Amino acid sequence: MKRVFFLLALLLVFSQSAFTQEHIKNYLPEGAKARIGKGYVSDLAFSPDNTQLAVASSIGIWLYDTRTGQELDLLIGHTSDVSSVAFSPDGNILASGSYDGTGRIWDAQTRKLTAVLTGHTARVSSVAFSPDGNILASSSYDQTVRFWDSHTGKLTATLTGHKGRVYSVAFSPDGRTLASGGRDEFIRFWDVKTGALLRTIAGHVYKVSGVIFSPDGEKLASYGYYDAKINLWDAKTGEYLMTLGPDYESITSDSMRIYSIAFFPDSKSLVYGSSDGTLRIWDIDRQQEKMTFEGTGDGIRVSVSPNGKTLATYNDRTIRILDSATGMPLQTIHGYTGEIVRFIMFASHGRTLACLSMPGDFQLWDLNTNTLIKSFDVELNRVLCAAYSPDNVTFACGDQTSTLAIFDAHTGERTHTILDAHANRVNAVAFSSDGNILASCGQDEVIHLWNVGTGDLNGTLVGHEQNVRDLAFSPSGEILASASDDGTLRLWNISTGKTVKTIAAFGGMHKLIFSPVGDILVSSARNDSIRFWDVSTGEHLRAITPPQATHAIAFSPDGRTLASAHPREINLWDTETGELVETWTGHTGSIYPIAFSPDGKTLISGSYDRTVIFWEVKP
Repeated sequence: MKRVFFLLALLLVFSQSAFTQEHIKNYLPEGAKARIGKGYVSDLAFSPDNTQLAVASSIGIWLYDTRTGQELDLLIGHTSDVSSVAFSPDGNILASGSYDGTGRIWDAQTRKLTAVLTGHTARVSSVAFSPDGNILASSSYDQTVRFWDSHTGKLTATLTGHKGRVYSVAFSPDGRTLASGGRDEFIRFWDVKTGALLRTIAGHVYKVSGVIFSPDGEKLASYGYYDAKINLWDAKTGEYLMTLGPDYESITSDSMRIYSIAFFPDSKSLVYGSSDGTLRIWDIDRQQEKMTFEGTGDGIRVSVSPNGKTLATYNDRTIRILDSATGMPLQTIHGYTGEIVRFIMFASHGRTLACLSMPGDFQLWDLNTNTLIKSFDVELNRVLCAAYSPDNVTFACGDQTSTLAIFDAHTGERTHTILDAHANRVNAVAFSSDGNILASCGQDEVIHLWNVGTGDLNGTLVGHEQNVRDLAFSPSGEILASASDDGTLRLWNISTGKTVKTIAAFGGMHKLIFSPVGDILVSSARNDSIRFWDVSTGEHLRAITPPQATHAIAFSPDGRTLASAHPREINLWDTETGELVETWTGHTGSIYPIAFSPDGKTLISGSYDRTVIFWEVKP
């Protein structure tokens, strides 16, 4: 039901009146008129004076007033998810690390970028300031830890020794030692002055997800995401002290995950968030749980304010600032999103919008009234493809286990379940224009035609010699196009089941779409050109070579514009000349679903950054 609320907001924004609302600076990229979602949260950090909260999200760094919960700013610049944030001890500097492989240093007062830290060759997983604020440490999936001058951004040292990804770094309170934890299951202690490795201890099974020193410098706490354990170590000797947490013998590794830990300023208590949405505070000396805040949803992330009076948490798509003594919420910040909208489909008449979010929630909306018609869980194992029938009656999707499911879109009833529809997986599904036939393809080199009403197999189209990637019906419904890894496009006569044309397509194609008139077929490949084909002759008309891999393509209703979605941008092309008309950037994750509104004035895009953007299409 939580996912329904996200799409409800999406439809409310779709109305023209909502497009006029104001947003915080940097939230709407150029060319956009609305956006849904603030992204997915990876980290939280209080400012030293307890007045601000920095939030690392998939679209940037959000800053909030902790007293009011008001948005102060959104810092953008990273080109992928922000994984970690940290304030310098004096509060003048804010640092961030990102999946884009860079760190960034910001003036916390002016909120201006002062330095970009380049050198890591993979995502930056965490950042931490030394107690004097002069050194910024960063850990990375490139198996290194690096030291940077926090004022100039200059790289001062690179520490090597981990044999896998490094997930976390932390300075000791006296600034002499740095601890790091990684995928190799070890915790390493480093001399900050010389960079020398001081000691190595076996931390957790599979990986050490996080390390933190107690404020008094006596202990180091570590946690393992998969072994669901929090271990305490003597910070000076590395000696094992104890394990905190519930009765782990009664909890399977699949049912419990530790997402984050934090010490209270007195070093006597520790709080952690787990995958069941529960926040637990432990008395370290007594080795017992002293307070539990029950939550809902997925894993919970937590940060303790410097004065210890408040906690900041994130789970269930919500940030909460809590009174640490009572657990009562002081501020609640909504708008974050956990699901990825993977498929967006308009009905042919334009009054209905169908959406499917991962892992598999279908929503059908009435665009005239902005009301939810139906929402249901498709209950499949990782949906790979989906289609909404043009007659607004049926929804179908296929998954990685080769199951094909057909639903009544209005009631949510699953009318047909077809097991083993293809070998290994169902790659694509497509409805005929009258909604009576559902075509499907997979890795078994064949195309099946199913009777939507009965669920029976009407026929099988054989001819491709490798994995069939995508399908598209012509507007008339008489021709079905298919794209295969065998390097060909095929046009099939649905009535006879015979191949009309076989087109050598210059390599494997991944996506197909007919022009609104049906005279042109467009194909795209992940790492190749977008190509235009004459349907009647099979002639190759022109090619467009985007600068990035192509994930999706869509025709405008008038056929004059082709939109293409890429990892970080959307391009609009003139279909007559092949010239680039406009480029939109703003998503920080790969873009997959795109769809034009029926009037052609809006293009909707969904991204792995967990946001949906409404772009204004110029006439």
